[in-house]
Amino acid sequence: KWTFHNDVSTITFTGSTVTGSHSGGFNEFSGHFFVDGDTLAASGHKVVIDMNSTFSDAEKLTTHLKAADFFNVETYPESTFEVSAIEKKVGAKGESHALTGNFTLHGVTKSIAIPVTVTQSAEAINVKADFFINRLDFGIEYAGKKDDLIRKEVVIKFDLNAKPEAK
Repeated sequence: KWTFHNDVSTITFTGSTVTGSHSGGFNEFSGHFFVDGDTLAASGHKVVIDMNSTFSDAEKLTTHLKAADFFNVETYPESTFEVSAIEKKVGAKGESHALTGNFTLHGVTKSIAIPVTVTQSAEAINVKADFFINRLDFGIEYAGKKDDLIRKEVVIKFDLNAKPEAK
C-alpha cells in the first residue's frame, strides 16, 4: 500500500463560462495505491477529497462553490474515486494507462474512465491526469448568469505522488 497526501500532490479544476474561466482545487485530500510486484495492482486504489477544502481564484467564487448551487459541502463533505480496473493503454496525449472506477461527487456515483500517466520507481509512484467530467452528470446544474452561462465540462487535473507505507 502506497499513500499520497496533499503536501506533495495536487488536485485542481478549471470551470469555464462563455466569457472566461476560473481555476481552483482542493487543499485536503488523501488516498492510496496498491502495488503488485513492480506495477500498480489491478484495483483497490482510492482517492478521498475533503470538499470543504475547495479553493478558487476568487474568494466570492470559493464561497459559492461550497454552497448548494455547486458542491453543497454541508450535505456532501467528501468526494471519492475508487478504482475498479487499470489497464495499460496509450491515450490521445500519450498517457500510459486507463483507470476505471466509481467517482462520487455531489452525492452521485458514476463509473468513469480516466486516462493517466503512471511513472514508478522504488521510492515513489506518480499518477498524473488531465481530463474532463460533465458536471450535469453529477447533479451540479447551476446555469450561471443569463449572459454568461457556465459550460457543463469541467477540466480536472491531478498529480498524485505516493510513497510506500512504513511497515
